[in-house]
Amino acid sequence: MDKDLQSRERLLEIAAGLFARKGYAAVSIREIALAAGVNSALISYYFNGKQGLYQAVLEIEISLVLAMLDRLKQTNPDPCTFLRGYAVGLAELHIERPSLLRLISAELTNPTECFESVVRPRIRKIADDITAAIVQGIAAGIFREDINPLLAALQLAGTVNFFFLVSPLANAFLASDGSHRHSRQYIVQAMEVFLSGIRRN
Repeated sequence: MDKDLQSRERLLEIAAGLFARKGYAAVSIREIALAAGVNSALISYYFNGKQGLYQAVLEIEISLVLAMLDRLKQTNPDPCTFLRGYAVGLAELHIERPSLLRLISAELTNPTECFESVVRPRIRKIADDITAAIVQGIAAGIFREDINPLLAALQLAGTVNFFFLVSPLANAFLASDGSHRHSRQYIVQAMEVFLSGIRRN
């Protein structure tokens, strides 16, 4: 990797962590550059300023979820397998990249200018993919006809994300050893409960 690309990737990595921990407004260009060990002018050079860098970070983080869903769809899974795959895949992303949920949560509760242009359309795409799987399951007679597919999709996303939002408290209650065993166990159990609730008797 050439030096320019290394500097750009380093800025994205450092900025993601800082924005996730402190929020967009509380992070300065100088702080990012200092932590990344690069000249602050490179932020303007690569990203046209702090907002451009933040936008790039958001695009990269959310694209990980979209890419996971695309890989899942390529396997032509049945609706139950797709929904399980989404839940497990999202959980693994949260385990690997805690910045993902922190950044999205911050945008949902205290949106920046990037919310409408970056976050909303991508979150909508994710919701549409989950909703489509539920609609497919209803049409196939697998899921109940009386459920609202979009509400069920939002319920599933909330079920997965909530555990990781409260993970410090949950890990304390569960006396977690830091192995993420309980996180994965939670997803398996949550999916059984969710699918039992929407499955046709």
